[in-house]
Amino acid sequence: MRRSEVWWANYPPGQRHPVLLLSWDAHGDWRDQVTVAEVTRIRRGIDAEVGLGPADGMPGPCFANLDALATINRSRLASFICQLGPDRMAEVEIAVHHALGMDVPCCVGEV
Repeated sequence: MRRSEVWWANYPPGQRHPVLLLSWDAHGDWRDQVTVAEVTRIRRGIDAEVGLGPADGMPGPCFANLDALATINRSRLASFICQLGPDRMAEVEIAVHHALGMDVPCCVGEV
């Protein structure tokens, strides 16, 4: 399990939905929890979502909703769907900044 992978997850409880792994060290055997973004077919037209589709390895058009972040037990991850490329993950990172109200580009460390 690695950051940028999309998995089918038993989340929310009693349901099954795709999620995008955001935790940088989701593959660590010592880590029980991972931070994910929900993936949905519903387009909301906001800066905190990223369009995905067959070119990314998804079965059809959908959206990573970075406004819907959650930390879940990694045992909820059921099966691998695909891994997003670096360009798409750059879009995800910008969308996370929008979702959390952070400056884009990030100006951490600037004086």
